[in-house]
Amino acid sequence: MKEEVGRACKATSMRCHEYQSCDELLANWLKYQRCISARVAIMDKCFRGGDENHRREVENYRSGAAECSRLMNLQRCPKQCR
Repeated sequence: MKEEVGRACKATSMRCHEYQSCDELLANWLKYQRCISARVAIMDKCFRGGDENHRREVENYRSGAAECSRLMNLQRCPKQCR
């Protein structure tokens, strides 16, 4: 599970920027979702929900995903699975 978190959260950049295309924003939003899922899974299975630092880290990733959504809405990207 730890390797999955590493692959999902640390392998590539996922930050969204206003100059990115809709496809890039969606790809980064999906990376955030995979990272959040991996982190929550390991926290729940191995650490009884995680401590405050782990939960804060998940919230940081959720904030990043929300920024991607905001930028997709701002650019009027087609609504997909976000």
